[in-house]
Amino acid sequence: MSKKFKIGLVTVNRSDFGIQKELIKSLKKNNKIDFSLIVTGTHFDKKYGNTVDEIKKEKISIQHKFKNDLNKDDNLNVGRNFSKYIIFFSQIFEKKKFDNIIILGDRFEMIAAAIVCRIFNISISHIHGGEITLGAQDEYYRHAISKLSNIHFVSLQEYRTRLIKM
Repeated sequence: MSKKFKIGLVTVNRSDFGIQKELIKSLKKNNKIDFSLIVTGTHFDKKYGNTVDEIKKEKISIQHKFKNDLNKDDNLNVGRNFSKYIIFFSQIFEKKKFDNIIILGDRFEMIAAAIVCRIFNISISHIHGGEITLGAQDEYYRHAISKLSNIHFVSLQEYRTRLIKM
C-alpha cells in the first residue's frame, strides 16, 4: 500500500471557508489523501458570527484549531498574535509532516502559515494570488504568500499574468 499524500488546508474566516467548502469535502473523501482541516482566525469570534458553527453544520471535522484573541487590532497585538500563529503552525507541521498546505488569500494568519511551511519545506498551494487590494495590508500578505508558494490557482488570466511578472 502506498503512502497517503498529507494535505492540510487553513481556513481563517467565513469567506475563505465558503469558497473552499466543496474542495474540503472532496479532499476528505479521497482515499489517497490524509487530509487535515486547520481552523483559526475569526471563525471563533462572536463578533464575526462564530462561523466555526458553519463548519460543524456541514459535518466537516476539524483536526487542528486555534482560538486567538483578535479583539484588539492595533499593531502590537497583531504582532503578538502573529507570533502565536507561528508557534501554532510550527507545532502542527512538526507533528503532522504535511506534503502540501492549501492557503487562500491574504490574511496575516495565512502569511504566518506560509512562512512556517517554508521553514518545514512544505509545498504551498495558493488560491487567489495575483489579485489586488489597494491600500490594504492584505496586498502585501497576498503577494508574499504567492512568492512563497509552489502551486498557484488564480481566478482570472490577468492575475496569472501578474504572478508571472512577480
